[in-house]
Amino acid sequence: MANKKKIIALNKNDLLQIISTHANYISPDIVRDVYYGLVRVIGLELRDKGAIELPDLGYLVLHTHKARRALNVSNGLLEMLPEKSTIKFKPCHDLKKHFHLLGDKS
Repeated sequence: MANKKKIIALNKNDLLQIISTHANYISPDIVRDVYYGLVRVIGLELRDKGAIELPDLGYLVLHTHKARRALNVSNGLLEMLPEKSTIKFKPCHDLKKHFHLLGDKS
């Protein structure tokens, strides 16, 4: 049986407290303001340009799925699913390298 790690979800306050601690105990209020500012900038850039680069982290790209037909399993009929947008994260090379996600390319 594979050894699976349990994912522990952080709530927003825990995340902000951890960032505050790791940033030499900057006030959690300042960390919260920066966090919400970052979320706002990301949202505006994705809406306006469709992508944003987060230095040393990666890219967030707005991906649009075309409208398509799909089978409704409850009644067996084909239905049209509308176009929808999702956000994809593409980690940068350094982040992948830090977590050994690149594989052995010797």
